Amino acid sequence: MARMGEDRLQSRLKSTTSLNRKGKAAIRPETIEVQQEEESIDVVFRFPKEEPIRLEDKEVEFVSRFGPLEFKGKFRMKDMEYGGGLAL
Repeated sequence: MARMGEDRLQSRLKSTTSLNRKGKAAIRPETIEVQQEEESIDVVFRFPKEEPIRLEDKEVEFVSRFGPLEFKGKFRMKDMEYGGGLAL
């Protein structure tokens, strides 16, 4: 991964990353920031807020693929509630 150009890496990750909610269209990242260090790569995904995630969505799954690697994480919305709203 470290040898791949940053623009190419961002483009590939943007097309294979999404937030998924049951019964709704996937949300694709708006921007991706890649910070390459000597032995690691930090990636920050920013998703648009036009289609807000709501408590009623119950669960949101983050999925990102890069070559043979797949990263997944499920988030329960009720666990992310703070001060009467979602802390996203």
